[in-house]
Amino acid sequence: MKSRRDFLKIAGLSAFALGTASALTLATGSKASALPAGTAPAKGSYTNEPDALHAKRWAMVIDTRKFTSPEHFQRVIDACHHAHNVPTIPGNQDVKWIWTDKYAHVFPDDVNAYMPEKFLHGDFLLLCNHCENPPCVRVCPTAATFKRGIAYINIPTTLLSMVDASVGGKTGINFNGLKNEIGVFAPASSVLLETEFLRSLDAHNFFSGYAEMLKHGLISTPEHLAELLSFDTEQIDYAALKAMVGRSVQVKENIVEQDPKEHGIRKALNLGHTIGHAFESLALAENRPVLHGYAVAWGIVCELYLSHIKTGFPKEKMRQTIQFIKENYGAFAFNCKQYDRLYELMLHDKKNTAGIINFTLLKEVGDICLNQTADKETIFEVLDFYRECMGI
Repeated sequence: MKSRRDFLKIAGLSAFALGTASALTLATGSKASALPAGTAPAKGSYTNEPDALHAKRWAMVIDTRKFTSPEHFQRVIDACHHAHNVPTIPGNQDVKWIWTDKYAHVFPDDVNAYMPEKFLHGDFLLLCNHCENPPCVRVCPTAATFKRGIAYINIPTTLLSMVDASVGGKTGINFNGLKNEIGVFAPASSVLLETEFLRSLDAHNFFSGYAEMLKHGLISTPEHLAELLSFDTEQIDYAALKAMVGRSVQVKENIVEQDPKEHGIRKALNLGHTIGHAFESLALAENRPVLHGYAVAWGIVCELYLSHIKTGFPKEKMRQTIQFIKENYGAFAFNCKQYDRLYELMLHDKKNTAGIINFTLLKEVGDICLNQTADKETIFEVLDFYRECMGI
C-alpha cells in the first residue's frame, strides 16, 4: 500500500514530468502508447490505443525541457497567481502557490549521484509539498490549524468580537500589509456572550463594534436599522444594548447557518468591507493604524453611494446612515494621489476572483445584491464622493 506521501509524489511527477515518458507510465509501470517516429497526430483527432489506460480523471504532463529561461517559468507563475488572486509583492514574494527551486528541493527523495548536471542545477516548478508534520502548521497562531484544529470556546469581551469576530467560524491574520490574507473556517465549540463586559469598554472600541451592528441593520430590516441610528450612544442604556446585541448576532448567525463557507448569501456580510479593508491596509502601511470597525464604517459610506448609483439604494436612507457615521466616526483622510494605491489594495481583497473587484451592494435595506463589480473610473468617483461628503 502506498503512503499519502508516495501518492503526492506521483501527483507531482504527473504535473512536472522530466522526460518524454508519461508520468502515468512511471506511476503504473504500464507501457505508454506512441505514434511512429516522425508521425504527428492529426489536428483535432485522438485515437484510443488498445492498451491505453482508462480513468475518470487524468493528470497533465508538462515537458519541463521546454522551459529554457526564467521568463518561461514566470509566465506560469503569473498565470497561477492571477487566477488565484495572489498578490504581487516586489522583492519579498512570501505569499505564493507556485515557485521555482532546485531539483533536490522539488524531488528530495530522487536525488542520486548519476543525475545529469542539467537536472541537478536547473530550475523546476514547485507546489506545496503537503508535509506530514509541517513546521508551518506547528507555529501557526490559530487553534484552527494546530494539530489540524483543536476545540476552543470564544468568550468575547468587546462589542466587535461579540457581534462579529467570535461568531461564524472565520479565523484570519494580516500578512504583508494585506487584511486577513491567511485564515480558515473553524467554528468555536461554543460562544459565551456577557454584555456586562461592555461597561468598561472605551468609546473608540464601542463604536468599532457598533459599525458591524450598523452593517447588520442595513442587510436585515428597516426597523433594526432605525433602532441603531436612533440609539443614544452618549448615555448608553446597557439593557437596551444587550437586546440589540442579541438581534445583531442573530442576523449574522442566520446567514452563516445558510452558507457557512461563504459561497453565496454569507457574502452579504461583506458590505462596507471591500473599500473598508483598503482603508485599513493603507492606514497600516502609513503607520497610522485604525480600528477595524472605523474602516468598515467609512467603507459603508462609500459602498452605500456605490449602491445608490448602481442598484438604486434610496438617497434619503443613504444620507441618514452617512450622517450618523460622520458624527460618530470622523473621517479617514487621503488625497487623490492615493486613489491608485487604494485601488491596488482592493484588487487584492480576498473576495475577488480573477482580479475582478467584488462588492456587496443594496437595492434597499435588507435587499442584498451579491457579486457586484465596478470599474476603476466608478471606484474613483466613489472616493471623490467620500472625500466631499466627509469634508476632507
